[in-house]
Amino acid sequence: MQIILVTIVIMFLMLLLKQILPQFSPLILSFFFFILLSNILFQTLFPIVRHVLEQAPKEALPIARVLLISVFLTFLGEALIEWCRNLNLNTFVPIISVSCHVLILTYWLPLIQQMFNTLTRLLIE
Repeated sequence: MQIILVTIVIMFLMLLLKQILPQFSPLILSFFFFILLSNILFQTLFPIVRHVLEQAPKEALPIARVLLISVFLTFLGEALIEWCRNLNLNTFVPIISVSCHVLILTYWLPLIQQMFNTLTRLLIE
């Protein structure tokens, strides 16, 4: 409920400031976007992630952690891509998309390497 209220207040402030200061509208929009994004992340997403990690079995904890980080990075990348599209900064969209995918791949690399080592050891035996 608090997030909905904050979102509505921010939307009204953005509309008001867009009418008063139209030349600063993209800057103000960016400022409020990052305030709203940080509010969503710290108020809802982080407690949910913490709760899921506490409920996960100890054997599945590394995979659950990497999966949750992947979901978080995907969410953040999509939010930034949408923000760039709204501000007509389409040149940054592929850069953000590729960097988000590379970050996700780097988080998965240790588990993939461990899987290949186990598979190689099983094939040799």
